[in-house]
Amino acid sequence: MAGHKAFLTSSSIIEGNKIILDKDESHHLCRVLRLKVKDTVEVLDGMGSIYTSKIASADPKRVELSIEKQKTLLKPKKHVILIISVPKHKAMDQILKACVEIGIQEIRPVFSEHSAFVFDAKQAMEKLDKWKLSIIESCKQSGCAFAPEIKPLGKLDNYLSESSSASNSLLLVASLQEGSCSIHNVIRENLDKQSELHLAVGPEGDFSKREYAAFKDKGFIEVRLGRNVLRSDTAVTYSLSVVDQMYSFSNN
Repeated sequence: MAGHKAFLTSSSIIEGNKIILDKDESHHLCRVLRLKVKDTVEVLDGMGSIYTSKIASADPKRVELSIEKQKTLLKPKKHVILIISVPKHKAMDQILKACVEIGIQEIRPVFSEHSAFVFDAKQAMEKLDKWKLSIIESCKQSGCAFAPEIKPLGKLDNYLSESSSASNSLLLVASLQEGSCSIHNVIRENLDKQSELHLAVGPEGDFSKREYAAFKDKGFIEVRLGRNVLRSDTAVTYSLSVVDQMYSFSNN
């Protein structure tokens, strides 16, 4: 999806055939991209709708757009959730980009036993806000019509205690443990059975034995991603690419 793009935030307004963008998006269009009246902009709402519009008023604090066409895409039939043990800053940025560009529906960042660091409550909120902005920027860059929802930071143990092994969910954990199954084979065997997939990827130091045992108790299947040990951002990109390809070429 080529061309200039903007994103509808909670502060944006849609009135009839008119869109009023928030201050940040308005500033980006006018000051960064230097767009003017009558320039075309595609506006994404992150929920599948795309508005082809033209700039009616180019105020850096309040851009008004005139909607010329709207289309709404169908939601993916498979709901993919990534559980990621929070890595270093740059790796997390790459993970968010991969989640948007490949196209998943939900991200659950967690702290695990071997996480390199933890955040206090204030830092966690600041990180979450920054990650949400990164997702929006990736949606605009890639043209992804569906922005994945990112949940607040939490402990892996809390996620596992709250999760349930529903029959419609395929639960996978990327594993370096001996005896883990091929991710390709596991997904192939379950293409027609589940409408939701949970994929857990650990930190650079991997999940602990206790955490693997907790995953197993919840019905997670340990899957291997290749011959070599992968960094967390590489593991996410690799595994989500496999998931996307196998789901895209199935009849579901």
